[in-house]
Amino acid sequence: YLEKVWLKDKANLFPKNLSGGQKQRLAMARMLAINPEMILLDEPFSALDIVLRSEMENFIKDLIEELQIPTILVSHNRKEIYRFCDEVMILNGGKIEDFGTKDRVFKAPKTPVSAKLLGFENIIESERISNFKFINKPIPQLDKNSMLAVKNTEIVILQGQSHTVEHMIDEIDNYRYSLVDSLGRQIQVFSDIKLEIGDKVDLGFNKFHIL
Repeated sequence: YLEKVWLKDKANLFPKNLSGGQKQRLAMARMLAINPEMILLDEPFSALDIVLRSEMENFIKDLIEELQIPTILVSHNRKEIYRFCDEVMILNGGKIEDFGTKDRVFKAPKTPVSAKLLGFENIIESERISNFKFINKPIPQLDKNSMLAVKNTEIVILQGQSHTVEHMIDEIDNYRYSLVDSLGRQIQVFSDIKLEIGDKVDLGFNKFHIL
């Protein structure tokens, strides 16, 4: 197993002499040595830097696929989950919030909680949809209990007066905005358009998911 995790030449070293990535690989070898029927990975990459995390992700993914052992990955990183998993279960307060194939859960979450965790930052109640424009899509017919789940990258900034810029964060390539409507209800927008605090705009949706 040391050979399988590329550590055969380190067999005579003490743990303190191993790097972070080597310690992670050693933990995999120790786990595999007992011939497990199932593997549980609990936030396995959380303590690693970006470069090492990428290397360990590739290593563990290849190893799991080679060994064909059923594996449960516990993570708060949705990109990590999407890269690794075939099926996704979302837990909230110890109860199952959503469960299904990766593509179904990520594209069509069933509840507001699962939608937010999977990147739909904005949950819009049915009575608010008149505040928004629908780009190349008809206005959806919603009942009073329905909601729209919208990613902040799918919102387009338009000329208008319906929302006011309340906060702005300058990202590397874009801007992340928090805007409010006339009743103080917030919405999160990610855009390359430069706005100032207090600017007024309208907002339109490119894509959305009905909950």
